[in-house]
Amino acid sequence: MSTAPNPSHPSHLSGSQAFVPKDVIPVKVGHTTVNLYPKVTADTSIPERAHAHHVNVTALKNANLSPALELDTLGFHQMASTIVDGHKHDFKKFFDRNWYDMANCTILSFHSSTGAIINDATIAADPAILKDVQDGAVNACRPADVRYVRLQSAQDFRDMCPAADAADNTVLRAAYYVELPQGTQAVTNANGAVRQLTTFLGVADLRTLSKEEFQRDILANVPQVGPMDLVEAPFNVPTAATDEE
Repeated sequence: MSTAPNPSHPSHLSGSQAFVPKDVIPVKVGHTTVNLYPKVTADTSIPERAHAHHVNVTALKNANLSPALELDTLGFHQMASTIVDGHKHDFKKFFDRNWYDMANCTILSFHSSTGAIINDATIAADPAILKDVQDGAVNACRPADVRYVRLQSAQDFRDMCPAADAADNTVLRAAYYVELPQGTQAVTNANGAVRQLTTFLGVADLRTLSKEEFQRDILANVPQVGPMDLVEAPFNVPTAATDEE
């Protein structure tokens, strides 16, 4: 685009640091087109870099992009990809330390080994609390094969964003599955018959677990190190396959 002075683009500053702002250009970012300031170069003055940063941050914030894509795009156009990669590493470390902090998680559903939702796993008063493992009526007891819980976490990165405005959204929400360790326990039905119940035998309300307890009681007993999704297993295997995110 033209950099010649014109009334709609007055020169910024004066003297050797003066520059004429360039017109924004449409850039394909993921599945969205965003109007961005042209990519800066090694010859771009510091004042123009600052201007480009402000224009691009504003444009990217208003686009419906993932945080990672937003940061990658900003880094590329500002010649700051290395700095962005460092910030992304810091954000990932923060998330890795907190993705299983139940104080920031909402329980969405419980699932069987096949990945199917178990609709009768929880108590009527709170769909996030599992039924107890107990003797008596079968429908009052925790069902068999409770193996996965689907969580939605809300991680607030505000402390890592000192320049964030009060109105800025610094909360990252993500949904994923956690495998629950299973065991087998004998329970007695209401008619006196004894059955072997294989299911998750742990605490009914996972939200009561601290991070340390969640690590000790859940994660240390399953082959999972991070958030995961459930996918269809190959070769007609009857259980769901897991995909670490």
